[in-house]
Amino acid sequence: MTAIDGRVYAEGRRTASPADLQDAADSLERSGGVAWIGLVDPGPDEPEAAAARFGLHSLRIPDA
Repeated sequence: MTAIDGRVYAEGRRTASPADLQDAADSLERSGGVAWIGLVDPGPDEPEAAAARFGLHSLRIPDA
């Protein structure tokens, strides 16, 4: 999966700029905030894999 950018925010402030999805998920779990992840040309299974890692329901994938 190609992540081009990632940010984690807590209480309205940027708390992390993770290098990959694993770092983003770890930072999110520590901060209790929200994450923004930018992907470039994800493969057919990659959005679902990211959704599973971040605990998103599969029906949310088309919205992303």
